[in-house]
Amino acid sequence: LVWYGETGMDCSQNTLPGPPPTAELYSNRNWYDKPQLADEIIRELPIVIQDMSFYLDQNKNETRQFYPADHDNFLDEEMILGDAERWGCNNLNGNEAYQNNEDADGDTLPLAPIWNPEAFFDVAVVNGRAWPVHQVKPNRYRLRLLNACDTRTLVLSAWAVPFGTDVGDFTTLFNKGEELPIWVLGTEQSLLPGGPAKILSTKGSEPNTIGSITKYSCGSIDYEDLTEPNRGLLVQPGERYDALIDFADFDQREVYLVNTGPDEPFKTFELIYEENRADFDTLGQLLKFNVSLEEDTGDVSTPPNELCFDENPGGVAKFDKVDTYRSVFLKEEVTDVLGPYAAVLDNIFGNPEEGKGFANAITENIQLNHVEEWDVVNLSADSHPIHLHQVKFQIVKRCRRDITCNEGEGVLGYESGWKDSAIAYPYVDEEGEPVVDDEGAPIGFTTTIRMKFDILGIFVWHCHILSHEDNEMMRPMCVYDPMDNSTLNNCCPGDFKYNS
Repeated sequence: LVWYGETGMDCSQNTLPGPPPTAELYSNRNWYDKPQLADEIIRELPIVIQDMSFYLDQNKNETRQFYPADHDNFLDEEMILGDAERWGCNNLNGNEAYQNNEDADGDTLPLAPIWNPEAFFDVAVVNGRAWPVHQVKPNRYRLRLLNACDTRTLVLSAWAVPFGTDVGDFTTLFNKGEELPIWVLGTEQSLLPGGPAKILSTKGSEPNTIGSITKYSCGSIDYEDLTEPNRGLLVQPGERYDALIDFADFDQREVYLVNTGPDEPFKTFELIYEENRADFDTLGQLLKFNVSLEEDTGDVSTPPNELCFDENPGGVAKFDKVDTYRSVFLKEEVTDVLGPYAAVLDNIFGNPEEGKGFANAITENIQLNHVEEWDVVNLSADSHPIHLHQVKFQIVKRCRRDITCNEGEGVLGYESGWKDSAIAYPYVDEEGEPVVDDEGAPIGFTTTIRMKFDILGIFVWHCHILSHEDNEMMRPMCVYDPMDNSTLNNCCPGDFKYNS
């Protein structure tokens, strides 16, 4: 799934996934002139998921999309979501792009008035429609999943109930429904090596249940992971998954695609509870499939458990030799009065609340055709989807920064393909606060990624939470050719300075 999203500093809130799917999406398969035939034969659906809110503009008597106009939306828990008095950016004077605020020490900090550390909304919008219903046949369908939310992390699972079942909450759905596995075929940049991964959830946060991630390789079970508290397919903003759901045994059923992720920043699976997971009436139910009755499905596709993929996805073997190792850090600048005021990146541990901004000198200077391994260390209290432009990478391992772990540890079975976004988890306690060392500094949690840089130029890496990348959690990186000095000048213009 190719997705265009604007990545300019301060303007990513304008990212739009485009109009609802039409027959044009089938053009690459020569079905453009035959949309009805495409509906009969092609079982492939783009699923672009967003959360939005709306309000009635009394002046124009029309419904408009809500976006908070100031930081009070984050600080004021009593604010009513959708309050028109606080809507949008257009009510701001261009000369008041920043307002001054004082922290507890009396220091003045510039804070963009429309910026919020996170933004959560209350309407599930899929392919441009709120809580849509899609008619399917009892066949296998390939789903191209994209989390296009500003901040919200999705934890996806699918549940079937008989037509007409009154489903008003998760408990009813889990008790009366039957779960359909979600089969992950591929990640952002490739199919999974060997075969797909089968995902079953743990019924959201219900006790005494266990989910599983079963990895297949050419028709046989490669391994089954029952050690993680898996609760469905975890998809953070900007992540895409190539998935499959088989409706063959669920004719005359309603199948709900639900989200049991939290109504707050995601930390870890262990910290999702019934109290903080998505409200079923808002972002808990995303869309519904109505499965028709059809005696002869005519489905000639391969059953997912029999699929056989290349062990080297795309014909590209994983990188064993590493030329350069580096560590980068995810931090959050916090004030006593305003709370978080910027999420930032850095190349040094230093002060966990101070990092580098987008316009600071480039520190990630990379030699052309080198393989680099980055330890992405999260020192903050929340997880972040880290996205690199220009490259595809493998997630090597995950563990606390203060211990050593082996390759493959902490990597879920459906993350084993080539990716361009990786979830950087935090190291937090039961209260969700960063675990600190004896000197009070956060220990941090490391996600290790490995990639080859084979294109010259200046690119960016950033958190894919739009509210974060909009406010400094994005940094440039420079790929240069040491045999051509001109590439240094061409690569690092203006304010960007090359650091040897």
